[in-house]
Amino acid sequence: TVWVPQRLRDYIGRSDASVRLVVRNQGGGYLGPLEVFSVAAVWDFANRHRVCMTDLDTTGEDGWVSSCMFKLGATFQSERSLLKSGNDPGSCRSSPFIAHHPFKNVLAQRSCYDALR
Repeated sequence: TVWVPQRLRDYIGRSDASVRLVVRNQGGGYLGPLEVFSVAAVWDFANRHRVCMTDLDTTGEDGWVSSCMFKLGATFQSERSLLKSGNDPGSCRSSPFIAHHPFKNVLAQRSCYDALR
């Protein structure tokens, strides 16, 4: 995954840190390459993670975290400009997305990163 930290900072700066927030990065879905949680959601998980030890999605880490946060009562918000899926480094040029995924080799990652700058 290639991402631009400043774009994420700008996005997070518009959010209320006191809300237990999980940002869905694929519209209504949730993929693991970029997972965004508010500070309040992370603290809630740290304090009550034992609630998440049973009856959760076990299809992968991203499914587990999503179902745990749901069980903890976090608020979910969809953000379509968070993650762009596709492995063409050319799609990174003039892109409004915070992150691009998947790039499985260094050359493709570097091409995308250079296009984002």
